[in-house]
Amino acid sequence: MLRTRLYGIMILFIISSADAVTSAADANTTDLEEQLSTLGIPTNEVPPQASLEKIYAVQTRFSPLKYRSELSLGGGRNLSADGFIVTNQADLGYRFHITDRWSVGLTTSTMFNSMTDSAKHLFERDQMLPDIAYAKYRFDANIGCNLFYGKFRVTMDKVFYFDQYVSLGAGIVELDTGRIKSAVVDAGISLWLGRRGSIRIGLKDYIFNERRRLSSGIVNQFVGHMDLGLMIGG
Repeated sequence: MLRTRLYGIMILFIISSADAVTSAADANTTDLEEQLSTLGIPTNEVPPQASLEKIYAVQTRFSPLKYRSELSLGGGRNLSADGFIVTNQADLGYRFHITDRWSVGLTTSTMFNSMTDSAKHLFERDQMLPDIAYAKYRFDANIGCNLFYGKFRVTMDKVFYFDQYVSLGAGIVELDTGRIKSAVVDAGISLWLGRRGSIRIGLKDYIFNERRRLSSGIVNQFVGHMDLGLMIGG
């Protein structure tokens, strides 16, 4: 009889313990569901914590420039002509990249000049030539700085890397009236074609005291240019 009572007490203890465990599990499940529900964020919103963070992406250069040489061949056009002379030019350049940011360069240019219809008409009708001077050769040396490095995607598999650059320098302009000194400012972008090629598109401003036949004065000659380059070394 005593044994039967002990078995009954043990069964009641086991049943009550199971109920307690089940209740605790249900409570924990409810707490976990409540915690997860607080993380529910609409698909069109940013998590509150992430919206307060500044995220930066750092990428090394695809093709480092340090201690590399760049040979270039290109052409340009005088965009600030006075209406009497059309001037195109062929450029040959060399640039040495001291670091990824800084470089030094040399450029020599040969001009191809032709008279506009207005100048031809003036000469044929009145036997007069306008008071102008035109450049025959240019040579300049400069120090360049890459201000910004980035990339843009052309297709899903094709990406171009580029640098936005600016350079300052000095040079010599050979006019038909004589040789003079000039200051040079150049700004534009360099597109890097793989590890060996480059395309440089920019605008140069040649500042000098232009000596014409009957007058003289400070001028700004703006030359748009595009150059194809080959990287050597590295």
